Amino acid sequence: MNLEDVESAQPQVAGFVVREASTVVSSWRASGELDRYLDEHAIVGISEIDTRALTRHLRTHGAKRGIVSTTDHDHASLVARALASRSMIGLVPQELTTDAFESVWNTVSFSRGLFGRPANPAHIEKVLRDLSLWNRKDSKVMTLSGGMKRRLLIAKALSHEPRILFLDEPTAGVDVELRQEMWKLVRALKASGKAVYVVLHVNHARELSPAVRAAWGSRLVAVMPGMVLVSRTKMSRPRNIMSVRL
Repeated sequence: MNLEDVESAQPQVAGFVVREASTVVSSWRASGELDRYLDEHAIVGISEIDTRALTRHLRTHGAKRGIVSTTDHDHASLVARALASRSMIGLVPQELTTDAFESVWNTVSFSRGLFGRPANPAHIEKVLRDLSLWNRKDSKVMTLSGGMKRRLLIAKALSHEPRILFLDEPTAGVDVELRQEMWKLVRALKASGKAVYVVLHVNHARELSPAVRAAWGSRLVAVMPGMVLVSRTKMSRPRNIMSVRL
């Protein structure tokens, strides 16, 4: 790698696929090796791939879900895990746009069914109790307060028991008290063992802890172990993914 030829602040790829990666530096201008460069920028690299066959497959069949494993080498097992990958993720959007006339119980149960999960009233009850919505389980969504609707969005995302949770600006447009309540919920979700990703405005990131304010200049935001923030400013698109180290 030659750092003098770098044209952007960071690599603009999420992964790197190559037929054969040489470990021998061939240019006198090189300042480092490719594998180390990818590692420094947290980019996954895969070699020994027939890239021509891969390109032909994508042109014919389109993009598909895939899985890479260094431990499981059983073809049927890997295919099953790849097909199940969608249900590993729960998404919490900013607003409820449907189900206004449905009850809280019905809309959360329906969200679970969308992922092919069998009915599990016990799990739905637990989610609603954990989010303080159990006493409103029979209420129509349109009758809920703003804070309750925010919690309902999380309940819908948790209905199918995902392992990874994405929250899209959960504190946008809410008052200070509700914002603090939302962060308590996020911390509780993290404590339950889920991987949590949050998209939020930089001003809201700074208010979380002194460590956030102190480290923002170095592009490292610390909130809690195991949580990652994707933060954005008013003038830029989402781009900075910051690992948490407290």
